[in-house]
Amino acid sequence: MSPTVYCYGTKKQANEVIARDPDNPLASSRSLCLKEFNMFTGDKLWLFNDLPDGAVFKFYKKTDYSGQPIAKSYGVKKGGKIK
Repeated sequence: MSPTVYCYGTKKQANEVIARDPDNPLASSRSLCLKEFNMFTGDKLWLFNDLPDGAVFKFYKKTDYSGQPIAKSYGVKKGGKIK
């Protein structure tokens, strides 16, 4: 089963960061946070290259009253990009 990760920002911003530094996108931008929220196994941070193809991305700008992100757009990892 592919993980679902949340990214702060937009799909366009995430793809720009990945294009700038494909080996480690987190090092080039602290705003790109790939965080998986999972009530059973706990939260986990991912590196982009560690994610399998088909991983689902949910992009958000706001959180609700309890701190959970409110997804504004979605994407899927395919190769070295988010489609």
